[in-house]
Amino acid sequence: MRIWKSVDKLIEGDIAEEEITLAAGEVVVRVGEQLTKDKIGLLKSLGVKWLLVDTTHIDGNIKGILHENFVSDMKQDIEDIFTKVVEGGKIEYSKVEEKAKTLSKNIMDNYGDYIVPVMAVLKNLDEYTYTHEVNVAILSTLMSIELGLKEEMIHTLATSALIHDVGKLMVPREILKARRKLSNLEFTEVKKHVVYGKQICEESGLKDGAILAGIEEHHEKMDGTGYMKGLKNGDIDLFARIIAVADIYDALTSERPYKPGWTPYKAFSFILSIVGKHLDPHVVNGLIKVMGMYPAGTRLLLSNGKEVVVVGIKRGYYTRPLVQDEEGNVIDLGQEKKLKIEKVLG
Repeated sequence: MRIWKSVDKLIEGDIAEEEITLAAGEVVVRVGEQLTKDKIGLLKSLGVKWLLVDTTHIDGNIKGILHENFVSDMKQDIEDIFTKVVEGGKIEYSKVEEKAKTLSKNIMDNYGDYIVPVMAVLKNLDEYTYTHEVNVAILSTLMSIELGLKEEMIHTLATSALIHDVGKLMVPREILKARRKLSNLEFTEVKKHVVYGKQICEESGLKDGAILAGIEEHHEKMDGTGYMKGLKNGDIDLFARIIAVADIYDALTSERPYKPGWTPYKAFSFILSIVGKHLDPHVVNGLIKVMGMYPAGTRLLLSNGKEVVVVGIKRGYYTRPLVQDEEGNVIDLGQEKKLKIEKVLG
């Protein structure tokens, strides 16, 4: 599986699972690149502290909710579907529905006592849209299980989440890829993606109101300050309220043309700060049940002096996550009662 590893602990042969670029855009490390001694030295000289790398899968009965190859294939499927939207203006709804049902069924079949999320990896910025759609669908499905939605509703929610940003295909690329603050006029155009998305789906024959609402309303806010309708509280469709939480979490933790990704813990803390005002408290509670108070990817310092990274949680142990040390050992803090979390490192 993928873990964050201190650059000081990298060894020759480690496989990079994230792209590192300079401010000027020059690529230092590519996804899938096998690290050499010189490349590790370069990362150190540039001040890079941590790198996402591939390591062996955690042992025993603790396994990821999805297989990494499945998630990667799903991202490719969404890219293919979106490419056809650009070419023909319509979306292959039946194919989206099929992929969404496969995704949600896989998650439900593998959902047990331990929750170890496996998310799509952003290999380069051009892939952001497809990576984001898949990750939002995964998170939305996980939350919907904890929120007690019925199976058919979960399949339908996954469909909406998998194409929630399809309208961005109609927004000029130079605006979406801008490495600067957008003008008011440009931001207004970006906001229209929810309208464009609904139009694409309707013109493609999609009539399910819940799916369309998830696409059109996922930027509405509980206090009525969202767009495009200014809906409040329960007037916002449930699917949209779930997708909104997943959308914000994945957007904040992803690298974008105009900003580096936040740490999972920073993003989670921000989400907690806007509960009730922007986000549905009930839905955010579902996120807590899925991610715990220390989301996967959070770096921690334990009372034994070890630096570890969170890889998941055992259901019900929201403040005692599963962590992995730099040697690849998995520690269940829900069982290791003597170990305490001393500090969040990032």
